[in-house]
Amino acid sequence: MKIKKINLTPEQIFEDIEMGVLLIHNSPPVVYYSNSHAERVLNGRKEIVLDVLFREIETFNQQCRRSDIESAKGEVIGFTIYKLSSDNFLVFLNDVSYKKIYLENIQENKFYDRLSAWIAEAVHEIGNPLTSVLTTLQVLEESIPTWDDEKKISYTRKAITEIERLSRYLGKIRHFSSINEAIHKKHVNLESYIAKIIDLNHEILKRREISVTIDVTPSILVWLDEEAFYQVIFNLILNSLDVLKSHGRILFRLEEKNPFYVKLIYMNDGPPIDKEITEKVFIPFFTTRTEGSGIGLAISNKLMTRMGGSMKIETPDPGWGVKFALFIPVIEDRI
Repeated sequence: MKIKKINLTPEQIFEDIEMGVLLIHNSPPVVYYSNSHAERVLNGRKEIVLDVLFREIETFNQQCRRSDIESAKGEVIGFTIYKLSSDNFLVFLNDVSYKKIYLENIQENKFYDRLSAWIAEAVHEIGNPLTSVLTTLQVLEESIPTWDDEKKISYTRKAITEIERLSRYLGKIRHFSSINEAIHKKHVNLESYIAKIIDLNHEILKRREISVTIDVTPSILVWLDEEAFYQVIFNLILNSLDVLKSHGRILFRLEEKNPFYVKLIYMNDGPPIDKEITEKVFIPFFTTRTEGSGIGLAISNKLMTRMGGSMKIETPDPGWGVKFALFIPVIEDRI
């Protein structure tokens, strides 16, 4: 197919698209061009938006920058800046107020869905030992006059065991709710830091004969809190050790990179997870193991969110049992 060249001015290219377009020169600060949609978006907000854009450009140190500006009225202007040369920048902007409300509603609905599931789990975990203790004490109260000491002690111990079980569960809740330490992010070499985490856990992996492959570009820098990210990866490793047999495999792979995030894949070749379970893995205290705490992945998800990223479970590649995707920021979050 032949590609026909046509000569079009910026006005002809950008005038009819439903997105604001600005061509900005930084020194001195001036707007060379704005299309009609940009004028509609900036209407009544021009000085505020341009002030933010020029301040962003003053400290601009990457090829692309995306963020948003929220006014006191709740209006949200989303923008993306592209660097054309040392002093020239192309800016796309749009009013995303309704889109942001829509997305916030989706996230809020997901939150309440997870909260409802957690409350149901908590009612079950707290209700069972309480019912058992109540029944035991009622039987004990009715039978104390006729029972010998051994039987009284047996029922008393049963009540104590259930109370201890309840106390352990409440301890898990306290631990999960206490993960609110300040996050201190900085640029970190992703490949080197993963290698460091694996090295720190070398002995436990060696004893189980678990092999680890790190397929990550050495030059990739990400924006994270080292201690929080260590806990995320360590929780994934611990979960893998619970299901992997000897000579099991763990893989870290960089699957995607854009100006804002990298997508880091974590997989092991243990048994696959049932679909109904994958939908619950990030719910606090949900576990399929008798001795499991059920908070490791919930804490990991919470830490990833607090670092400005996210964590998802995906369909694993052929030959692998579980696949987690970690979306890690690569730029500083300034606005």
